[in-house]
Amino acid sequence: MNISRFTYLCLGALAACSTGASSPEDRPDDVAAGATSTPMPTAATPTAPEPEVEPVRAERLLFQPSDAMTSADATQPMIGIAGHVAAAELDELAGAVRLEHLRGGAPVRFAVRHEAPDAVVGETVHWIVLETDAALARGWYRLAVDPAALSPELADAVVAGGALAARFHVGALPTVQQVSTSTDGTGVVFVRVEFSERMLQDRPLHAQLAVRAAGTLLTCAPASPDDAAEPSVRVATLRCAGYVDGDDLTVEFADGVRNVAGVPLADITGQALGVLDLGAVHAGSEGQRQPAADALTVMADALAPQAN
Repeated sequence: MNISRFTYLCLGALAACSTGASSPEDRPDDVAAGATSTPMPTAATPTAPEPEVEPVRAERLLFQPSDAMTSADATQPMIGIAGHVAAAELDELAGAVRLEHLRGGAPVRFAVRHEAPDAVVGETVHWIVLETDAALARGWYRLAVDPAALSPELADAVVAGGALAARFHVGALPTVQQVSTSTDGTGVVFVRVEFSERMLQDRPLHAQLAVRAAGTLLTCAPASPDDAAEPSVRVATLRCAGYVDGDDLTVEFADGVRNVAGVPLADITGQALGVLDLGAVHAGSEGQRQPAADALTVMADALAPQAN
């Protein structure tokens, strides 16, 4: 067989052949009338690989007491970091911990010690315990990590992880940390009230709360009957019927709502807490209010030095 040089190249390296080329042996005169030649397929142009994006490192900090918690331990607040952290980074983090009075910002003296890691909700958490020189006096405090005192890599990781501080109150001051609302769109709304410390249930707490939608009182029952039977709780969840999607909600607290020591519910300044506006909620979304944290932020801003 007489194989031309061009045909040899095509057989040996098909990708090098152009679509419209033909060998001398495939002359147009040799093609039957009415027939069309089949073009040679061309190799696909290789796609450049996507550059690998390095995942952002995020290290979540946990605070004990948590933000806006009251009746807190007066001697040993703690900061935890979740994940796999090198021992050198734990020492670095311990050096960046700050504890101060919320009013005035005066620092509190303390020593640190490391506790063995434990598991919290499936994560390994390393705890740094602050041992104060003396028991903390009653009042609001701020427990924080200063990212400026960390290496750039660790600072970026803890900033990406979320909160860098928590405010807590030493001594009883029961208030509302958070209220979450949700609806299934069929006339039922769930209202979850989280208190800053354990509240007494000498009578069921749900019976001491009233939920209104656009001013109309809703019919509510405890979402979890087992919780309603507990002698004290930090969370009360109500299932309320008669809700119209998009109506503004309020929750009202009876005068008898109090903590396990008998201290009545209050705002962060100690004034009686009667009603909270919760806003509207729609099916498929969740509403959330953090009254104590929001009030603490306002208070801290008011106490901050003003620029001249």
